Amino acid sequence: MFLSFFGSFVVASSVIFIPGLIGLAIAGQTFQFALLAGPAASIAVYELIAIAFSLCGVGLNAFSLIIVSCVVAAIVGILLRRCNKKHLSVWAKERQVELALTVAAIVVSGLLAWLLFFRPLGYDTIIVGYDSVFHFNLIRSFLNTGDFSPLSVNLYKGCAVTPFGEDGVIGSFYPAAWHLLCALTSSLIPANLAITVNAVNLAFCSCVYAVGQSTLVRTLLLEKTTRSHASLVLPLLCCAFPWILLLRGEQFPQLAAFSLLPTSCYLIHVAMRSRDFRTSNYICVLASVFSLVMLQSNALFSLLIFFVFDYGQLRFSEKGSHQKNAVLKHFAISAAIWVALFVCPAFRGVVSYNWPATVSWQQAIFNILTMSFTSNNKIQALFAILIICGLFSLLSSRDKWLAGPYLFSCFAYLVSVSSEGLVKHLIAGFWYTDPDRLAAQVAIFSIPVAAAGFDYLFVRFAEGIKQKAKGVCSGANGKLLPVAFSIAVVCIVTTPNIWANGYGQISTAFGSLADSIAYLRSDSFEPILSNQEISFADRVKAITGTDALILNIPDDGSSLLYGLDNLNVMYKRGLTIKDDSTSDRLIRNRLDKLADDKSVSQALQATGAKYILILDKDTSSGFFHTFQKKEWKGFYRLDSETKGVELLLHEDDCYLYKILN
Repeated sequence: MFLSFFGSFVVASSVIFIPGLIGLAIAGQTFQFALLAGPAASIAVYELIAIAFSLCGVGLNAFSLIIVSCVVAAIVGILLRRCNKKHLSVWAKERQVELALTVAAIVVSGLLAWLLFFRPLGYDTIIVGYDSVFHFNLIRSFLNTGDFSPLSVNLYKGCAVTPFGEDGVIGSFYPAAWHLLCALTSSLIPANLAITVNAVNLAFCSCVYAVGQSTLVRTLLLEKTTRSHASLVLPLLCCAFPWILLLRGEQFPQLAAFSLLPTSCYLIHVAMRSRDFRTSNYICVLASVFSLVMLQSNALFSLLIFFVFDYGQLRFSEKGSHQKNAVLKHFAISAAIWVALFVCPAFRGVVSYNWPATVSWQQAIFNILTMSFTSNNKIQALFAILIICGLFSLLSSRDKWLAGPYLFSCFAYLVSVSSEGLVKHLIAGFWYTDPDRLAAQVAIFSIPVAAAGFDYLFVRFAEGIKQKAKGVCSGANGKLLPVAFSIAVVCIVTTPNIWANGYGQISTAFGSLADSIAYLRSDSFEPILSNQEISFADRVKAITGTDALILNIPDDGSSLLYGLDNLNVMYKRGLTIKDDSTSDRLIRNRLDKLADDKSVSQALQATGAKYILILDKDTSSGFFHTFQKKEWKGFYRLDSETKGVELLLHEDDCYLYKILN
């Protein structure tokens, strides 16, 4: 199992990096910069080619898409190289130390992610939320249709019928870059889709997020002596991101978008300050913005927050009497753009979505101060101390603007969890007012602040050592001291739950994370598909194949079988559409009368369905909020005596019937 997972991780990383690396290397960029900007460039190329071929009505298999993307990236790289007067700019000079730190960030973060999450979770464990069914099934749809375009996303593409009518599928733009990458990885290595998804998520955590965040920290905190050490150990030490989003399977695309966010912040930050900025660098900025939209569009608003404060600091640092007026004008224009986007009809469905407030504003402030944003996120005392020290340190430096994105994100979280009304949706609506997403954004923007606090505490720690043990901090010992301090921080932050005699168990953030993972692996957890049901589905597939249409009850877990096992089930997601077709409603309510009711028989023939699959007939329970037993009366009344069907398989409460002509 480990070899399959590791192989999938290598393939996923290659898929994410290779086209971008090829294009940027040919364009004259350094390997270090190509590692940083490669994922954004690769995703942009994949999506543009997928859109172009889809508009032309031409299908692509995954291997062809990768080859075409590499060729296009190479051609673009050649054109960009010819556009540049100098092949190597001052900004892109090869720095071996930076390259070593980039590789170190991948290794350190990869090991942390593997040890703390993916290894204890199990490489083939599926974390499923309601939207996870759609995500898994969309990956399968990409593989089956060869249409990877985000402009016409449709789970029923190529299907003769859909149970939901025209409104039952999206059929329009949907940010599906994460799904595309999973599909490409799955097509290149023989591993089940659950392993592939976990491998892609690990690649985003260790190869995309860690590289981008560590580079951003080193760039923003040039005056901090320990910025390199902080940039290596801090990115994955905040539970709110990526760990809490990893525990919510429906948030994997959001995880991918937020993972790319620090890279986008870095590219924009340097673009505004570089005097020797080449065409290929501008292309990378545009590619990163486009890739964020393709992964999860709301990450673009997170980038906007960073840009507003970054550009404001740049204008404030300019000399001249109109300095303050320029800054005020910049913030006024930014606020006006924000409001304009808020009232834009295109975003109405997003900004109006409401997660109800759950705590008081006092409790929300306490959660922010202790980095314990939700019930799944326990107090992180040391990390909170790092942030407080970082804020104190930034106040006395020229980098105080770094507190802006962090504090704005904290305010967005505050109004989301403790209030209702216009202000809540205006500030937090672009992230669906979702506490987990907003907490993840706080975590991402907290890393540079925490890095400043890391340096602040280390300097005082080193001074204390020098006073008590002169000579210890000189020579080789002086170089080892920040390493030891970094290891200590990692060990303290990731401390598991501790049992204190006389007090009981003291829960820690990573101890709570370990408990959540252990629960997902325990017998007391009821997965959407049990091992017995997965085994039953394999037997079903041996009979039905992957082409025959199978009627199913989606909320018993069978809707996930299209994505995981390529079973052609009728209902590929939960029944949420009220205006479904009359014939579909007739089948659901009177399926057991198909031999006696001609209208049912005709409706069934129109679908072309050959089999009926029920996974939880006896318990009659559904996993999602969309389940309504009364909507499936015809299914639950089926038995071995029902005319017009033949019972082929039966195990516990799992049934497979064949529809007789």
